[in-house]
Amino acid sequence: MMQKVSLTDIQNALTPNYIRVSQIIYFSIIMGVTVFFLIIVFMYMQGQGAEAVSEEAIEAVNRFSLIHAALFTGALFLSSFMYNRFLREDRIESMTGGMKPDDGASAACGYLAVVRTAKIIQVAIIEAAVFFGLVTCFIAVTNRVLYQHPLYWANTLSYVIFIIFLIRDFPGKDRLMELFKGKLKFLLQY
Repeated sequence: MMQKVSLTDIQNALTPNYIRVSQIIYFSIIMGVTVFFLIIVFMYMQGQGAEAVSEEAIEAVNRFSLIHAALFTGALFLSSFMYNRFLREDRIESMTGGMKPDDGASAACGYLAVVRTAKIIQVAIIEAAVFFGLVTCFIAVTNRVLYQHPLYWANTLSYVIFIIFLIRDFPGKDRLMELFKGKLKFLLQY
């Protein structure tokens, strides 16, 4: 049986340092994919599309685009599944070692560590699919396919969706408190 914590314990554990570290993680992820996206845009702007494109290059980019669509769709479902799985009561208990600390503050810190881990796993799964889409665009630019078939820019749609998701899910004290009041209410004592 896990120790229940109060909302005050959670609020006290949500120190500025905890929030800052979580925000740095999110910001770093945003910057990583954005820098790669901007490199692709820069390469596209510097290139010229006058050269002929081979059918093999078009087929390869088409194949990668289809794989990307399936991968991104699967990543959205898998990330949601894994996130929810990590935040189940039995999983939280096993990740915290079934600890029964003397005070709620220690338990709250342990629960916040589990939440951070679940968030990182959720984001990492989606990020992998987003990078696959950006690599597809990179290949399309280097093979000059993107100049003659701009429809392949659709591979960046996963990047846009990912950035919107990260901005909407950007960690803050209020957002994390809502998580405990909602999905993790089984950890709270009233």
